[in-house]
Amino acid sequence: MADLTLLSPAKINLFLKIVSKRSDGYHNLYSLFKTVSLFDRLTINLSKKDRITTTNSEIPCDSSNLALRAAHLFAKNYGKPIPLDIHIEKNIPVEAGLGGGSSNAATVLFGLNELLMRPFSNDQLKEMGSHLGSDVAFFFSKGCALCKEKGDVFQDFDLVDSTEITLVKPHYGLKTPDVYKAFQLQESTSPSLPEIENELNLQKIPFFNDLEKPAFFLKPEMRILKEKIEQSGFKAVLMSGSGSSFICLGEGLLLDSDLWRAKCRFISRSENGWY
Repeated sequence: MADLTLLSPAKINLFLKIVSKRSDGYHNLYSLFKTVSLFDRLTINLSKKDRITTTNSEIPCDSSNLALRAAHLFAKNYGKPIPLDIHIEKNIPVEAGLGGGSSNAATVLFGLNELLMRPFSNDQLKEMGSHLGSDVAFFFSKGCALCKEKGDVFQDFDLVDSTEITLVKPHYGLKTPDVYKAFQLQESTSPSLPEIENELNLQKIPFFNDLEKPAFFLKPEMRILKEKIEQSGFKAVLMSGSGSSFICLGEGLLLDSDLWRAKCRFISRSENGWY
């Protein structure tokens, strides 16, 4: 059977502002998403029956897996079953705010489209992705985008920056719904939308994350960890997404050996290609 192996990149949030709460229970946000060179590796085989395997025992290998749900959604739009054997070599940590599950789902959509001779356009794949999760559609951008509403509406953004990045994660994670549930809009002290726009027009990034406060409420040790990392010499330190990972920009010296860490760089998606 035909098979395809693709890299599935992590994403970070260089800023994340919660704008309002929606009537459907989600939140409207304004955030700068960027793909980075930390990858899972997905191998997709057309098969006789569905099967998904992974190198990380924390990942469910059943119908709740977002990558398998992506395959089923693709098949529904394609008009007939497409049994798949999917193997995920996991390098992106879970419950880290790095979009690993969403990236895997987007990669399956792209990979299936390639295996079947591109029956769908990039915009159609993006639309499918938006039905799977707020972050999935982003991966069909150029790899850097201003994301709005639930995170599924985006516009490509040209980021002129080659800053060195170190991602850091403690041994525990955070569940996205728990962090959003703990968020209190009235407590936000982040820059206003006009202030953010002004910074972006000057090619400056206002590094902040409105979800840090609720994350630190749920895990007080994260505040202590951030303060410790900030003393290591980095240009900026902020939490990515709903946590629990931190983005460390620039150069610094981390001495804590208990932390998972990965050095990476900004990457982009080539036209008609993947990452």
